[in-house]
Amino acid sequence: MDSRVEEGAIYDIEEQLHTRDTSPAALQRFLLAVPPACLAALQRGEDTLAPRCCKDTMMARIVEIMEDSPPPLVLADCLNAACSLSTLQPPLQAQLLSPLLRAAVGQTVSGDWQQEPIHTQQFIRALPVDLQALLASLLAESPDTARLQLIMEHLSPWLESRLPQERARALGSTTALLGVATTLPGFENSADWPRMGHHVAQLGLFISDPSEDVSRLARKGVHSLYQLLLHHRGLNIHQAEDLWCRHYYKERWVLAHSNTVRVGEAD
Repeated sequence: MDSRVEEGAIYDIEEQLHTRDTSPAALQRFLLAVPPACLAALQRGEDTLAPRCCKDTMMARIVEIMEDSPPPLVLADCLNAACSLSTLQPPLQAQLLSPLLRAAVGQTVSGDWQQEPIHTQQFIRALPVDLQALLASLLAESPDTARLQLIMEHLSPWLESRLPQERARALGSTTALLGVATTLPGFENSADWPRMGHHVAQLGLFISDPSEDVSRLARKGVHSLYQLLLHHRGLNIHQAEDLWCRHYYKERWVLAHSNTVRVGEAD
């Protein structure tokens, strides 16, 4: 990357952190400057922007912007900027991670942008994908059961929303996150997961949903949860064949396993 581009990005970041200018132009300069600054550091073989820019300070500012219920274009920039920051070290601490998850999940899942102009609709449709990318990056930052459980705790309440669109968005993010967890190399799954059974039950309720897309996502999520459970026990899917329904994609009413008594093992 051109050093002038990087210097310009660092300047825009420092200016925002110093002035905290809330004008749309200033916020856009700041948010759009974060990804190239992070990319430049990674290309140099570095994993941090310190000492000139502190990751926690930048992330805290992004959270503040999201908490102000920004328009969808600004929210998209916030999600992308936070995703870029999560590729750097050190991993976010819980006291900052929780506000980030609360703001990112809440603003994306609950957003109602029906009155937005047509030219912004493509960005609005991409917001759930942007959220999923951020959640996956946050999990990859610290790939273990504790981080996965913390993220799931911020998604779980939205699965019980009264609004179908909120439930669908939360389900999509949950399923995508679980799928990422099963494929992360070196994922540490040795810690206890006391709410595993709760998550299985939540997703299980969606399997009988009249929407085929919702039902498919729920089956996929339950499948990933059981993969994680088996991994926790030192097993793989081929060593526990009696848990799985042979007609997994045909029988929507089957909870992805043939022995219903053993569902309690997930708790």
